[in-house]
Amino acid sequence: MGTDKVRADEIDDVEEKKKNKRRIVFAVVGIIIISIVMGAWVYEKYFGTVLLNPGEQYTVNIPFIGASNNPIISGKAIDATGKAVKDINVTVKYKGNETVLAWNVTDKEGYYKIVLPEIKTAKSYNVYVGNYDNSTLTLGSNDYTLNFNDSKIYNKSVDYYAVLEGTIKNKDTNIEDGRIDVNLKYYNESKPGWVEIFDYKRYYVNVVPNSDYGFPNDEFNVSWEIPGDAATGKYKFYIKTSFNAKESTKTINFNITA
Repeated sequence: MGTDKVRADEIDDVEEKKKNKRRIVFAVVGIIIISIVMGAWVYEKYFGTVLLNPGEQYTVNIPFIGASNNPIISGKAIDATGKAVKDINVTVKYKGNETVLAWNVTDKEGYYKIVLPEIKTAKSYNVYVGNYDNSTLTLGSNDYTLNFNDSKIYNKSVDYYAVLEGTIKNKDTNIEDGRIDVNLKYYNESKPGWVEIFDYKRYYVNVVPNSDYGFPNDEFNVSWEIPGDAATGKYKFYIKTSFNAKESTKTINFNITA
């Protein structure tokens, strides 16, 4: 009896060890799968391709995950028509710092790939895509302001369009195919909150230095045809510009009455 019990205990120990090995294998496989998924997510979120017009800038936030590494930022420079442009300088700086960390030039298909210095903590970087003449412009180096008329009242029984009116006051910027994105929302009083009427519509403008650019004109005219069943109350246009790597925003409020 005693011998049989010892043997049974030994068998139980062997089975338990086998179970523990299987648990360890499953755990290791699970960690590998999670690491692959996380790695793919991080690469897609932080190191994926970004399409930009020459002269534009964006910020990328690179997390610190595990051991230090050399992150890669890649992208493609395109013109206003979506065509790739080659031989454009692309530079990378720490956000808020003017020191160039790394740079590269776009190839014949507009692509660039930049390997950053080794990082050991989370970092934010500014990426600058140079202009066609390869004079890289830093954010805020151009002086222009957006001046739009605000707080206008439209009567939907007599006014057919809500129109953006105003000027770009331009000091020294040569704007070629500058991007202007506009969206429109109204305020829902019954269920408080802003409701989107249309998402961003994109326009392009050209402005020479030391000039004023008027709205509307033959080249740029943003308007919304007011439908007969439009709700009365508060509305707003939201404008975002990207001219030669400098971004500006403006909110234009107006009201619609019956």
